[in-house]
Amino acid sequence: MNADSRGITLKVKESTHVVVWDRDNVELFRRYVGGGKVVSLSGTPPFTLLVSYPEGATIVYDGREFRIPVGKSGRNAKVRVGR
Repeated sequence: MNADSRGITLKVKESTHVVVWDRDNVELFRRYVGGGKVVSLSGTPPFTLLVSYPEGATIVYDGREFRIPVGKSGRNAKVRVGR
């Protein structure tokens, strides 16, 4: 990783489909992730995540863990993390 790169970790409690992009809109990850898995990625923040079941996952960035906001439908949350 270069000085401008950082890592992001996704902790999946319940199976969900995840897509992650970096600052330059480069797709870093696109996959269905089973419950109990942890996915760690590196890239240039901010990161944009699309999570099909947001209640089933949390994000760890810069040493802090974040819940993913859940919309009215309870599905397909899109969040941006980092600066």
